[in-house]
Amino acid sequence: MHSVRLAGCASKVTFLVIWLTFLSGCGGGGGGGSTPTPPSGNPNPNPPALSRLTLTGTVTDAPISNAIVTATVGGETFTANADANGNYSLEIAIAQSATSGFVTLSAKGVGAQSYVEFSSLLGTFSALLTQAGSDATLSNTENFGTQITNVSTALAVLLKEANGGQALTTDALVASLSASLDSQELLNLATAIKLLVDQPSDYPLPAGQTSLRALLADSDLRQQLVAAAYQQDPPNFSATQNEMVSDSTLIEPVTPAAVPANLIATTLPSDVAEAYMGLDRTVAYDFNANGTGTATNRFFHRNMTWTVSGDAIEIVYATPVLSMVGYERGTCPSPEFGYGPHDLYMEYNVSGATLRWLSERILTITESRQIVYRDCGPSSGTEIVTVARTIMDPSNTRTIDAAQLRNTARTLWVWDGSSDYQDVESGSTPVMPDTADLRADGTGSTRIFAKLFTWALDASGKVLTLNFTDGSVGKFYSLRQVDAVSTDMVYDLALSSGRRSVGAAVSIHADLQRSFAYTANNAVGRHYWMGLGEYGAPAEVKGFRYRFDTDGTGSREDEILDINGNAVVRDVNYSRRWGLFWHIDDGMLVSERTRMPVTGTYNCLRPDPQCFVDEERRRIPLVSVGNRTYSLELWRYRIDSQGDFLRRQTYLGIYDYEALAP
Repeated sequence: MHSVRLAGCASKVTFLVIWLTFLSGCGGGGGGGSTPTPPSGNPNPNPPALSRLTLTGTVTDAPISNAIVTATVGGETFTANADANGNYSLEIAIAQSATSGFVTLSAKGVGAQSYVEFSSLLGTFSALLTQAGSDATLSNTENFGTQITNVSTALAVLLKEANGGQALTTDALVASLSASLDSQELLNLATAIKLLVDQPSDYPLPAGQTSLRALLADSDLRQQLVAAAYQQDPPNFSATQNEMVSDSTLIEPVTPAAVPANLIATTLPSDVAEAYMGLDRTVAYDFNANGTGTATNRFFHRNMTWTVSGDAIEIVYATPVLSMVGYERGTCPSPEFGYGPHDLYMEYNVSGATLRWLSERILTITESRQIVYRDCGPSSGTEIVTVARTIMDPSNTRTIDAAQLRNTARTLWVWDGSSDYQDVESGSTPVMPDTADLRADGTGSTRIFAKLFTWALDASGKVLTLNFTDGSVGKFYSLRQVDAVSTDMVYDLALSSGRRSVGAAVSIHADLQRSFAYTANNAVGRHYWMGLGEYGAPAEVKGFRYRFDTDGTGSREDEILDINGNAVVRDVNYSRRWGLFWHIDDGMLVSERTRMPVTGTYNCLRPDPQCFVDEERRRIPLVSVGNRTYSLELWRYRIDSQGDFLRRQTYLGIYDYEALAP
């Protein structure tokens, strides 16, 4: 119940006393206090008109019993106490002239849960009043934001940070910023908060912290909190995510009528390496009214059936997807992987997915994965895994300036139907990056795979379409600028056969003013893949790189933590397969790995007729910014008996350069 009701004062006192009452707490201060005795004399015949709205919902990730709930509208606050199950009812009464104010909800636990501080960004009072309808009571079925949860808290924290630390005051701003959030960061943060609240003995507040709100407001502490919660027990972290998205009190409801005809959802990572890799970032669904449709990402394109069950869309693929690949961040204490965090490779089969809405813009995808291989841990069995993706629409794609495209070269994605290289699924046609020259007359071509096309922007300037002469069509959407030369983009490629591939990665602008060529001076040294450093590792661990020595030899190198926590470099002396030879060819940096096919011996010397190039990486320079270089890399490998390459693949490379110590 509320501690004070403005209406109880408004009918009894003069306008002057109403104003004094506002100052003393009566009518919205939330602080209680006694009602002053009204003075004698005629009351104000025209008291200010009030708008009333009652909010109902639950404070939960599991119910937060007896939580103190506060609604803030402008400078006014209204309070109520939740019951033992976390349910609350809170009335707001404000002057009609103040209904444009933004309503923010907060909840604070009591007793042993006094450190629990949740929040929810609800919306402008006038909009909420419209949503509530004739009874002026807003429930979570009319606006899910009345649920004050770990999820709404994570969303509020990230939105405020995206707004430069300033409070959000309009519905439009909330909608705009929500569309630009990293969905996986939101899911992970909500999971860490839930662990703190529900399992405090195993996941206590960090030393020196007494306020969850203060902890979450500090970006560095918040990231450390999430990383520590994951690393402490990855299976429990994953299980908590699955539990969370299965809880109808935490996720947005969905009905058959609300299922969109189609959607594309992607991650919007702040980490440059994740943006460049583009591995399994994006998925597209087409939902037909008869319960059929398609599911597509960069690895597969499947017919499917779908049904709405409870708060979820259940999807079943026509045929299972085999040998999906991915990486999981974790530790695998061993001489092979070291004793610190590492990206661990895995493969799995999947037959469908369950879709739920974590918020209006955030889609969660839960899969039952049949594990067939992983670098560390069990390589069989079934695991339930949940990931999050941000739903795309024109609000979170950027307008593309046609003038900035004409007569430029940029990396884009194309079908490579002529290549013998096979993607994850046997027989599929792979999608690879290539450098596309976009001519001012609307024509163009690519440099590696010699694709011819015409290009144009749609009327909105949001979609770049390439029509290739081989019959394929590519649509490209700009998400954001990653750095000075890179744009994060979603691609949607279709063949005339109906096959489709949807993904996201970085497009590099091959700006002539930043162009460079490889020479011995900028080749000899260490080239750190995706930049110096290793996420989650101590600063002294510089990470994975290639070393090129002055004599034309070199090695792949990896820096790991040994069992004593010391940084250790592994190179060709750890594995002969890591050795390489390098040279410069017309400004390109070419590295080769050699092998004797009969004996399998690596690092043999050519021109021995029995020694073949087993793998070649041809780094084609694009641009450089300081010590960082950007390249399109042509990777060719697996030779036949005549020494010809059987497979080829391209990918984007970003390297930080470091000269060798004298």
